[in-house]
Amino acid sequence: MFAKHGYEETSTEEIVRSVGVTRGTLYSQFRDKAALFAAVYQEQRAALAQSIGECIQVADGAPRQQAVLAVCRAFIEKAADPQVRRILFADGPAVLDQDVIREPDPALLLLRQAFEPLMAEGVIDPLPLDPLIHLVWATCFEAGTYIASADDSAAAQQEMIGTLERLLTGLWSRSQAV
Repeated sequence: MFAKHGYEETSTEEIVRSVGVTRGTLYSQFRDKAALFAAVYQEQRAALAQSIGECIQVADGAPRQQAVLAVCRAFIEKAADPQVRRILFADGPAVLDQDVIREPDPALLLLRQAFEPLMAEGVIDPLPLDPLIHLVWATCFEAGTYIASADDSAAAQQEMIGTLERLLTGLWSRSQAV
């Protein structure tokens, strides 16, 4: 319901009616509508990380640089999904406390797994890994936010993918550029 109508337009009455529970049952599990939304938000984040993980498995065997590009491209493509876009990038930042938004994301671990071997193999010149993966994650997250607020989300998605690919290829060591 949050994905279809948005947080503000979804009432607790609609929620309890659609899932067939009483208001008391809802509030025994979640202290308020915001707590329920936070659970939905976390579920969407986990699903997004799972999609990215699947992309890594599909890219297995490809040059590592291409795998990293594929992971970031998959993130942005998934972020363009209206359900993901509304929950994670539109309503999430507006409704939830910034501490919830900034909680360690499962996607950070996936980015670490993608970037660590690139540095070890000299594909990327040595950089502090944690700041790098946080910057890449923040860039992907902001791309999702940008797409969510764009008048033409399909065009915004393509612009973000192209721009992110240019940014990432700038990290490749000159001797390792694809």
